[in-house]
Amino acid sequence: MSSPNEKLTRRVYNLAGLSFSAGELAEEIKKKVPDFVCTFKPDFRQAIADTWPRTLNDESNKDWGWNFKQTLPELANKIFSDIKARETSGAK
Repeated sequence: MSSPNEKLTRRVYNLAGLSFSAGELAEEIKKKVPDFVCTFKPDFRQAIADTWPRTLNDESNKDWGWNFKQTLPELANKIFSDIKARETSGAK
């Protein structure tokens, strides 16, 4: 919101961030929960997802200087840390 108007090349941005497959996410979860089991059974929605672009044209880094730098292991650590904190505090 505070970026100078003259630096913006568009009014709508797709923000490219962390990109991972369901299998990669399952592997990260398994590192934290060894008994975790995940099975995949694609349904009609897979055909929709197959039409999506593999990458986004993310102009935000050029226009705003924004960059997403978190890795999948870092994200998994954050999620599990947040879950543990909620369990400890009794929050729902």
